[in-house]
Amino acid sequence: MAWLATFPEQNPNAVIELDLDQGVIHYANPASCKAFPDLAALGLGHPLLAGLREAAADLLAGRREVLRREILLGNTCYAQTINCAGDARRVRIYNSDITERRRAEQLLANERTLLRTLLDSLPDIICTKDTDGRFILCNLAHQAAAGVTTEAELAGKTVFDLHPRELAGQYHAD
Repeated sequence: MAWLATFPEQNPNAVIELDLDQGVIHYANPASCKAFPDLAALGLGHPLLAGLREAAADLLAGRREVLRREILLGNTCYAQTINCAGDARRVRIYNSDITERRRAEQLLANERTLLRTLLDSLPDIICTKDTDGRFILCNLAHQAAAGVTTEAELAGKTVFDLHPRELAGQYHAD
């Protein structure tokens, strides 16, 4: 069990423990000291800890066991997991750099927007279906042809929900 005590010291992510009343940092692992050399001097005034007292109110009142939030410092985004650390007014903060994940999510969102714009600008009816033949994506032309105003109105429906049985059977076979 002694090896477990070395976990914070060897953790490549910043681990911090502090007293919220006094704003005193009681512990900062080596990764914290390297990434934020001014952390100890600034205490709760450090941007990494901005709004921590307010954010941790439910945690300290016992209404939550864990608090998760994200902090943006310059171009770097950190995910924080915060919990009480023994003493009722002490919290422990585990920080993870999620900048690359956020960039990838933004790129994916941009690609989806581009694809959606392209699909919706085409006059042809375009849709995708799941393996049971239910619509999962429909462009504006398909929505207009189906007589609906939103994609959500078509989601989960099949051609049998939209057309007479004989015509739907033909569409389904195609």
